[in-house]
Amino acid sequence: MPLGPEPMAGLQLGCEHCFNSARMLLLMARWRLLGAVVAILLFGAMEQVWATGATTAPVFDFLQDDEISALPGAEQLEINFRHYSGFFKVSETHFLHYWFVESQGDPQADPVIFWFNGGPGCSSLDGLLNEMGPYLVNADGKTLRANEYAWNKMASVIYIESPAGVGYSYATDGNITTNDDQVWCSGYMAAKMLYGCEIRAIFEDLKIFGC
Repeated sequence: MPLGPEPMAGLQLGCEHCFNSARMLLLMARWRLLGAVVAILLFGAMEQVWATGATTAPVFDFLQDDEISALPGAEQLEINFRHYSGFFKVSETHFLHYWFVESQGDPQADPVIFWFNGGPGCSSLDGLLNEMGPYLVNADGKTLRANEYAWNKMASVIYIESPAGVGYSYATDGNITTNDDQVWCSGYMAAKMLYGCEIRAIFEDLKIFGC
């Protein structure tokens, strides 16, 4: 009685394992690339908004009801910028949670960065609270400390949890299935809401270079 699979069967199993591993790595790389492209597109578009004078500033008025007046764990911090948290309605049934931190420099002149963590399935609050946000979670898990390397020292940053079903983002119909096109459209709708205008024309002049 053979003690293991036949040589060809073992080879087949090994090939299948390698194929599945490669497929998973390719899928992960695809989503990471998608997130990077979306961020580059939106960031580039916003730079074009400032440069062309298409609008003098983001339409932040509708965010006023979402302004954070007190942040648990940050009582000892001197927060010298406005920050907001709420939801973008990107379709009739899908709502994306956002956390927006204004630039500590000049919010009217500094660029706006849209941040999406990878995955899909990774909350962008990870980027906010563990990576480049203005406040980071301490080891006790309850208090916050200032981040001297925060990106909002030179730019306003909006962290969006995407797609629906990630973090606090949700779908009222329970459908959280998604694809690349839906992720892109959701990001576009969020940018459109933030700027209060159609930004399609801005993308027509946008050029992306890479190697």
